[in-house]
Amino acid sequence: MANILGAFLLILFIHNTWRGLGGLNQTIGLVAFSALLLSYSIVYEVDSQGHFYTLYCFLKVPVYRKKLNIFYPEYVSVFPMRSGKNSDWGPVSAMGKRSNNDEFCVRIFDDKEKFTLIRTSNSKLALHKAKALSVLLKIELINKI
Repeated sequence: MANILGAFLLILFIHNTWRGLGGLNQTIGLVAFSALLLSYSIVYEVDSQGHFYTLYCFLKVPVYRKKLNIFYPEYVSVFPMRSGKNSDWGPVSAMGKRSNNDEFCVRIFDDKEKFTLIRTSNSKLALHKAKALSVLLKIELINKI
């Protein structure tokens, strides 16, 4: 949704610039907001001591790093999952359909909790990240792919 909104604002900026509409503040605001929406990301990082961090990135460059206070995992699991959500927005919403996505998930577990690190449509990427985490933290990998 953020990508769609960012692209729409960028198109609006191009339209307004082409037509000579809007002031300087509006133009700067549209460009800044669309760039932020199109180029930010949140990434999880694990160091060799097993500390987890959330990295807030802009254009894939970390801007802010925050320590996550979560459990030390007993094992890591990678598995396929089908996620679905109601299509409440767009042309499909009138038909009341659900959209389904086939994804692969990397989660860490202890006896009481779980935490999702990665959800991706690329099975090789998910398996690679799970293996690397298993080796780094010296924990068991349960592969269900």
